[in-house]
Amino acid sequence: MTNLRTQCLVRTFFLSACFLAYGQAIAFPQNAIQPGSETDLTTYSDKTAAALPANLSSPAASESSPSKTAVSASSLGTPGSYPAGAGGSSAWAPTHFEIFGDVQWRNLTSNSGFSSSYCLPSGCVTNTGNFSTDLPLKKWGVGPDFGVIWTPEKKILGATSKIWVEWEQLDRSNTRNISASFTFNGVTYAVDTALQAQLNMRLFSLGYAPQWGNDKFRIGPEIVYQHLGVDVTLANLTPGAPPPATQSVNVPNNLAIIGLNFDYKPVQQLAFYGRSGWIPCCGGGWHGNQTEFGAKYYIRRNIGILGGVRYYWLKRDFNLPAQEVTVAGGPVTLGPFSGFIKFPGVGPFVGASFRF
Repeated sequence: MTNLRTQCLVRTFFLSACFLAYGQAIAFPQNAIQPGSETDLTTYSDKTAAALPANLSSPAASESSPSKTAVSASSLGTPGSYPAGAGGSSAWAPTHFEIFGDVQWRNLTSNSGFSSSYCLPSGCVTNTGNFSTDLPLKKWGVGPDFGVIWTPEKKILGATSKIWVEWEQLDRSNTRNISASFTFNGVTYAVDTALQAQLNMRLFSLGYAPQWGNDKFRIGPEIVYQHLGVDVTLANLTPGAPPPATQSVNVPNNLAIIGLNFDYKPVQQLAFYGRSGWIPCCGGGWHGNQTEFGAKYYIRRNIGILGGVRYYWLKRDFNLPAQEVTVAGGPVTLGPFSGFIKFPGVGPFVGASFRF
């Protein structure tokens, strides 16, 4: 009797275990779902839907594939794709060429002027003058400035190269009556003489600056080749004035600038820049300093506005050969001449740029 009861209990336990295993096999297929596997999750959903009665399988079957993808991404921790271009830096990717143009104004400081020495048969004479007081030049001159900046992508010794070409012109002229005698290159302009004066400057620059730093701040030395032309013209407009009626000095020259160059970009839309250079001792008679500080604000990736200030301190020593002039007493040889022209000044500039 005891053996019979034992056998019944064993059979009951065995049958229960079989039914339990069978139920688990129906609920969980043998192909286990791997984490992050959207294919297995979809297969499982399809098998489950097929196993259900027809009236219960339609809701699961009506789910679209995007819903399944959303379930797999949220439940298994897979991040969704980031919208292309939303807040990305591709819209402000670095450019390598920039064309700029501006209008500049520059004054003549009180240190501007000239000196001229020449010799007569009776002895040598030296005359000095000031552009803003002794000559009728206006204090402010105005002119255009254009250029192109190239920043190649390739670095040299870890430095970003900055190469630019620039052309600018600045003119000053005026006419007025002078109320005192004035001598220039041996010609004396009498009281109340109508005198016209012109000071024209043309400057072509080709520069290179390697800059070290990061995306926000870079600095390095610069070397600039310049071709500078300066014309000084004085014209006596009064009829019957002693000849010559016009005197001009043209001073073209090739010179070099050595200095520092930096760029600072705190944000993508705003950039500050600056440069300062000096003419070395062998500058072909030129001495001086050229300094510029400016800022650029980019309305769009390719279009920007700019502004800043430029300071030029230039002095040119010159020598002119002797020349023969005719005065009331006859021809007279004047010269040779020697002296200098000095026209320091500072002023603002405003313009625009296009980069690509």
